[in-house]
Order: sequence, then structure tokens, then C-alpha cells
Amino acid sequence: MDQKTMTLKCFRCGKQHPLLEMVMDISGKGMVCRQCAGLKPKDTPPQATPKPSIREQFARPKTPHKSDGKYACNNCKFRFSSNKPLDQVSCPYCGSRRISTPAENSADALLRAAGSREFDF
Repeated sequence: MDQKTMTLKCFRCGKQHPLLEMVMDISGKGMVCRQCAGLKPKDTPPQATPKPSIREQFARPKTPHKSDGKYACNNCKFRFSSNKPLDQVSCPYCGSRRISTPAENSADALLRAAGSREFDF
């Protein structure tokens, strides 16, 4: 016999229950079913939610147009804030439309920009 097919008689209600549904009585005199002990019946184990992959955890946000309103001009390096989305913002100092957000000034973005032909000597 294994634990799934073995049954025990409940100390309180007297019914037969599978061994996995039994717990020790508070008094320590015998085994009681989960209902008599005031516990939820043991069902199938809860399904684990699939964990996101490493790539998904560290991926950049999919909405580049959303920002907290802080911008920097790529032309004159002027930093400013605006309530407009990135595609509608121009630099108030020089009028350039080459605007970036602080997230775009990450090390990745800076290295990519440094590798462009603009900085070749």
C-alpha cells in the first residue's frame, strides 16, 4: 500500500479518509481529517506560474514614447522637461528635434552612438 491508497479513520468524525488528508489532532491523541481540524481540503498542488525568461526580465520597455517628461537635446546637450510625448518635443534652446530621454543615455546607447560614422576620425 502507498500513501495515496491507504486510508485512516478520523478520530473525530469516524469517516475513512486518505492518509494524505489526515493531520495530528491538537490533543495528540489521534489523527483527524483536514475538515475536522478546520483546514482546507488538500487539493492538487497549486500550478506554478511560468517564470519570465532572463531576456524578458531585462528587456527595455516597449513604449519609447512614454517618459517622465525629462529630455535632453542631442545637439546642444540642453536638459529640459516637457509634458509632450517624445515625438512632439523640440529643444527650447536651439530648436533641434534630436531629443533623447535619460533611458536612451544608457551605456548601451552611448556605445552605439560612439560607434557610428559621425565619430570616425
